[in-house]
Amino acid sequence: GKKTDEPCFSLGMVGAEVIADPEGSTITSILNDFTGAIFADVISGSNLCFNAEKSQKVSILHFAGMWQKEPTYKRESFKLELINMGLSTGLIYFFDAILYLWWGAQAELARKTRKLLGKEPFPLSPLKSREQT
Repeated sequence: GKKTDEPCFSLGMVGAEVIADPEGSTITSILNDFTGAIFADVISGSNLCFNAEKSQKVSILHFAGMWQKEPTYKRESFKLELINMGLSTGLIYFFDAILYLWWGAQAELARKTRKLLGKEPFPLSPLKSREQT
């Protein structure tokens, strides 16, 4: 019934000869497990999820469904495109910093505009309740 990317993801891992569970690594589906902020970097392979009570290192982040529209996913996808174009790591991080600041400013401006117009500001995360923001 539903179109999913998991079969493609699995085939890609097999094609790249990736060990399915290297040293007990963790895989998280952002849509299911995420309750706080995340830090991701496809270049260094560092991923960190912040939940209410603790932070957790994650080997593979799975940006399911609506999370593919979030700035973190878009930034990391953009970095992969720049890598494929052959750009240097320093230049990629330069563009990444600009995108981070630009999208952050856009989100904050949108939140302040909604507040000025008397509308309830949207949550910082699609899954957070309005009381948490």
